[in-house]
Amino acid sequence: MSQTKAKQAAQPPEKLNLLVVDSEAPRLFPKDSEMHEIFNLFIATSVDRAIALIKQHTIHIALCEEDLPDGRGSDLLVRMKNDHPGIIRILSAEKSNAVSMKEAINKANIFRFIEKPWGFEMRTILEETRQICLSRTRNQYTDTITSLRSTTAIYDILHSELTRSLRHKLTFSVLLVSITSPNEENKLHNFLVDRFLLKKIADILLTDLRDSDYAGRLKDNKFLVILPEADTKGAQNFMDRFQESIKKFEQEINQGLLPFKIISAEETVTGKKLVTENDLIATLYHKLLRGKSGRKKK
Repeated sequence: MSQTKAKQAAQPPEKLNLLVVDSEAPRLFPKDSEMHEIFNLFIATSVDRAIALIKQHTIHIALCEEDLPDGRGSDLLVRMKNDHPGIIRILSAEKSNAVSMKEAINKANIFRFIEKPWGFEMRTILEETRQICLSRTRNQYTDTITSLRSTTAIYDILHSELTRSLRHKLTFSVLLVSITSPNEENKLHNFLVDRFLLKKIADILLTDLRDSDYAGRLKDNKFLVILPEADTKGAQNFMDRFQESIKKFEQEINQGLLPFKIISAEETVTGKKLVTENDLIATLYHKLLRGKSGRKKK
């Protein structure tokens, strides 16, 4: 996988996938419909077709009519809730079908109910749903404290780089950077480390990275840095730049107010054998515990 594709794999989609399950969907959403510009639109006129599309694609939002030729929309939404809880579910029905609406709210945990025939309200609800879904999706890819890539996103990139390395016999390096505190029993200090030091060190990481590099936050105040096509010397050069930036931060800003220690571990992958991301992370943690490749800032 190319670096561009790897970057895209760790970014939320620009257009969400909207599944419309309605017997009149082809007429209500023609190919020149504005909705095709806002969403990747998938159309189904039956329960069976809807289930097939859900299996084939990652659906973000489902707008489902209650009365379908081969079943009830509320039953389909209940099935989505159980099998694909991440899909935001919207039910559409005639006003007279109050019983179905109540059952759907209770059983399918629907997000909204749209009364048929549709009016302007439908577009408003879909836009509201889109914004909520985008916010939720972005949070899966971005760490809220540091604005680095989330654990999920950085693991996706690591998997992509491992696959690319093996396929094309490319070398790349991975760094595990740990920020620890000598005041581990001080809850206030730990809070400040989380809210100030982590953000500041993340900013330094971003400044020192090349355009082709990646950084993400793991748990326990650790960062994972991926340096595509960088050998051991390249990883050392990055750490030298990073440590110099940390030293400058300590002298000009922190000045010992929040004591911290940085320890790092590095592993270079040569693309000559199959390595899984879990094995690689385990190796880095093992090195970190043993103090190998450790570079400290006190």
